[in-house]
Amino acid sequence: MQATLRTLSLMVLATAIALLIGWAYAYLSERLVRRGRWLWRLIPIAAISLPLFIHAAAWEATLGKFGWLPLSGVTARGSFFAGLVASSWIHGIAGAAWVALIVGAFLRRGPLPGEEAARLDAGPLRAALRVTLPGTYLLTLASGLWVALIAATEISVVDLYGFRTLADEVYFQYALSPQPIPILLAMLLPIVLCIGIVLLWLLGRHQILRPLGGATGRTQPSVVDNGLATEVFGLAGLAWLATLMILLPLVSLGIKAGWTVQAVDGELQSGWSVAQASATLTQAATMFRTEYYWTAMLAATAIAMTLPVSLVLAWLGRYRLGFVAIGCLVLLFIPGPVISMGIMRLFSQSGIAWLGELYDRSLIPAGLAVMHRSVPLCSLILIGSFYATDRRVDEAARIDGAGWCQRLRYIEMPRIVWPLAICGFVTAVVALGEVSATELVMPPGVSTVARRVFGLLHSGVRYQESGLCLIASSLVIAAVLFFHVCRSTMGRR
Repeated sequence: MQATLRTLSLMVLATAIALLIGWAYAYLSERLVRRGRWLWRLIPIAAISLPLFIHAAAWEATLGKFGWLPLSGVTARGSFFAGLVASSWIHGIAGAAWVALIVGAFLRRGPLPGEEAARLDAGPLRAALRVTLPGTYLLTLASGLWVALIAATEISVVDLYGFRTLADEVYFQYALSPQPIPILLAMLLPIVLCIGIVLLWLLGRHQILRPLGGATGRTQPSVVDNGLATEVFGLAGLAWLATLMILLPLVSLGIKAGWTVQAVDGELQSGWSVAQASATLTQAATMFRTEYYWTAMLAATAIAMTLPVSLVLAWLGRYRLGFVAIGCLVLLFIPGPVISMGIMRLFSQSGIAWLGELYDRSLIPAGLAVMHRSVPLCSLILIGSFYATDRRVDEAARIDGAGWCQRLRYIEMPRIVWPLAICGFVTAVVALGEVSATELVMPPGVSTVARRVFGLLHSGVRYQESGLCLIASSLVIAAVLFFHVCRSTMGRR
C-alpha cells in the first residue's frame, strides 16, 4: 500500500509539472512566436531523445548533494532535492517535452474554430484558456497519461533517490524471488492508465488520425498579427521553458565537469576551470571505452531485432489499427523489472542448454529487454507513415493480384526508408537509456553507459559522471541535428 501511494503521488506531481510546462511551451511556440519556429520545435525532440538517466544526472549535478549550486552556496546542500520532490521534478521536466511535442503537433495544423476571433477580442491569454485549451483537452489528457505511465514504470530516477515505487519494489525485493501479487500490483496502474488512453483514443480518434493522414483537417495558417510585444513575450517565455527542459541541465553537466574546489588561505574557494573540464571530458572518453563499445553493440542488436518486428506490426496496424495500438501500449508500459524477470525465467530457468548459453554469452536477452519499449514506439511511428501514404496504389496492386509480401517490398518499403531510419535512431536511444529492463539480464562482464551511470549516480554526480553524461548527450543531440538537416535537405529537393 505504501508503494502504491508513493507511485500515485509521483504520477500526479510529475504529470502536473509536465502539463503546465509542456502545454505552455506548445502554445507559445505555435501561436505567439513566428521567428525561429524550427528551433523551438526541435528542442522538445532533443529533450525526448535524452535518456532519463541523463536528465537525472543533469539535475543532480545542478541541485543534488554535489551539485554546483549547493557547492557555490546558492542553495542549501541536499536540503530539498530528494525523494518525491526530485523524482517528480525530473519526470515532470522530461515529460514536458512529450506534452509539448504532442500538443504542438496538433496546434501546428492551424487555428481552432473560433480561436482567432477570441484572440482578436480577448487577447492571447484568454483565448488560450477559453478556446485553445478546451480544444486540445483530448491530446492534453492523453499526453498526461503518457507521462504518468512513464513515471509509474521507470526505476532509473526513483531508485537514485530511494523513492520506492511499485516498479522499484519489484526490482529491489522480488527480482530474484518473484511473487505474483507484487508483480500484479506493479502492472495494475499501467494497465488502468492504458485503458484510459484507449478510451481517449476512441473518443477522439478522428482528431488524432487527421494529423497522421496529413490530407484532411485544418491546414490554413494563422492570419492574426501578434505584434512586437506579444512576440517578445513569447520568445522570453520559450527561452525560459527551453532552459528548464534542456539548456540548464546540459549547461550544469558542463559546469560540473569543470568545477574545482581549492583551499586558499585556509578557506575553500570554488570555481570553474577550462582545463578541468577538458581533462574530465578526455578522461571520460578514454576511461569508458568499454562502456561505449557495449552500448553500441546493444544498440546494433536491438535495431536488428526491432525493425523487422515493428515493420510487420505496422503493416498489420494498417488494417487492424486498434488491436495493434492497444497491444503496443500494453507492451510499452509493462514495468521493466517484470520484463527482465520473464526473460530470466525463459533463458536461465527453462532447462534448455542453448538458451542458457545465449543468456550467459550473448546480448540477445538484453536486446529482447530493449524491444519491450523500442518495438511499440517504432510500430507507432511506422503506422503513422503508413497512414500518411496514398493507399490507392496499394489497393490497385492488390486488385492486380500482388500478395502482401510483394506489396510490402515493392510499394511500401521505398516509401518508408526515412521512417525506418528514424526508427533505428529511436531504438538506439532506447538502448542507450534502458536500465530497468536490462540491468538484470546483461551477460557477466558487460557494462553499458546507462548501467555504469546508474551505478555511479547513487553516490552523487562528480567529474566522471558529468563527463560521461555530457559526451552521451552530445552524441544524441548531434544525431538529432543530423536527422533534421537531412530531412530539410530532402524536403528542399
